Amino acid sequence: MIESSPVDRSGKRDTDCGIGERYSIADITLYAYTHVAPEGGFDLEGYPAIRGWLDRVAAQPGHIAIDA
Repeated sequence: MIESSPVDRSGKRDTDCGIGERYSIADITLYAYTHVAPEGGFDLEGYPAIRGWLDRVAAQPGHIAIDA
C-alpha cells in the first residue's frame, strides 16, 4: 500500500474523502481503478477502510455506475 493512499489499513481517516474536506479529482481518479481491483485479482477484503471509502464515493450524488 502506498503511504499517501486516501485511506489506510487501520480505517483511520479524518474525512470521508481521500484528500481534504471535499471530494476531488483525486477521489474520482483513484475510484476509477480501485473499484475494479477484484476484477484484476486484487482482493480488497483485508482493506476495510478502502472498501468503506469506495462505498462513500459510490454514494455521492451524481455517481453513475458503469456495468461491464
